[in-house]
Amino acid sequence: MPYSANLANFLTPARGATPPDPVSQHGTRFGRGRSGFTLVELMISVAIIVILTAIIFGDFNHESSRNALKSAVHQLQTDLQGMQANAQGGVLTDGVAQSWYGVHVQAKDHADSDTQGFAVFAAPTLGAKNVLVTRTFTSEVFIRYVNGNSGDGDITFQVPSGKAVLSTGGSTMTIVIESPQLNTCYAITVTADVGTVSQRQLSSCSL
Repeated sequence: MPYSANLANFLTPARGATPPDPVSQHGTRFGRGRSGFTLVELMISVAIIVILTAIIFGDFNHESSRNALKSAVHQLQTDLQGMQANAQGGVLTDGVAQSWYGVHVQAKDHADSDTQGFAVFAAPTLGAKNVLVTRTFTSEVFIRYVNGNSGDGDITFQVPSGKAVLSTGGSTMTIVIESPQLNTCYAITVTADVGTVSQRQLSSCSL
């Protein structure tokens, strides 16, 4: 048989035979089999994880600051209304009749390291404070202004009328509580005499 015929028979598979699969012989059609991740894929995965983590923690911190601000505003408003109710009811403190109930507030600067909050007090006479409770704010909120100033003030309710006397004078006292992280402020306003306590969110923290 001629040499060319032998070569043709060698290269042509027998009828019904399956030609060898280059994939099974070499792992892939392009050579060696592939396993693991490339450096680019690892970098992309790490970047996605970092971005998702930043989003999650950012949302958590934002919500924490929002809750701290709402809690501080609610606590101050509740204590003011509670002290007025105590005055109207003539509540005894340690079995002793009081002539006044009130709240002392102190505005703080951003850089002030003192404890943030206010104090609830009873007084047998005006000006003689017996502190009942000290409320401490978290570091996320503070009292920014008392009637537009970075000072302090007393809201005192007379027994038994519940009428308010404001140490700052005037017909109202406004206490501004701020969350620097949120750049958000709430104002609590107390009116003299009647002693109405109200709160609202401010459009800006700047006076």
